[in-house]
Amino acid sequence: MEQKLNRIEEMLATLIQKVGKIHEDQVLMREEQTIMKQDLTSMKQDQTSMKQDLTSIKQEQSSMKQDLTSIKLEQSTMKQDLTSIKREQTTMRQEFSSMKDEQIKFREEMTLMRNENEKGHQEIISKLDSLAADHEHTWEKTVRNEREIAKVKHQFDL
Repeated sequence: MEQKLNRIEEMLATLIQKVGKIHEDQVLMREEQTIMKQDLTSMKQDQTSMKQDLTSIKQEQSSMKQDLTSIKLEQSTMKQDLTSIKREQTTMRQEFSSMKDEQIKFREEMTLMRNENEKGHQEIISKLDSLAADHEHTWEKTVRNEREIAKVKHQFDL
């Protein structure tokens, strides 16, 4: 029984460590996602700035063609960056989904362990109840025997 309890304690310790690791990974993923959102906001601000530059470029007809080519190249780079960010977000979503699945498995394992613990607890309680009943019965017999011995002593004393 002691070995079983030790094994359960080891399993619980392992489970707690795994849950802690998952929690740490989730926090890191959230931080990375926040950074990505900040980068995206920065890119949007850059794009707004480019639109203003395009307006001023229209006023300068002589340099308009060169500047438009430059902006198109920058936009192409931004689109590639956005595509890359979207791929990273998709990967993060898949990892997050995988982590959710693992978390569900851990919860199922914890539920199973709780049920096993409860079953063991019920068995122990049942055995203790049986021992208590046996103990009570033994004491009743002892008291009865003591009384009978006292009666026999009393009869021989007369």
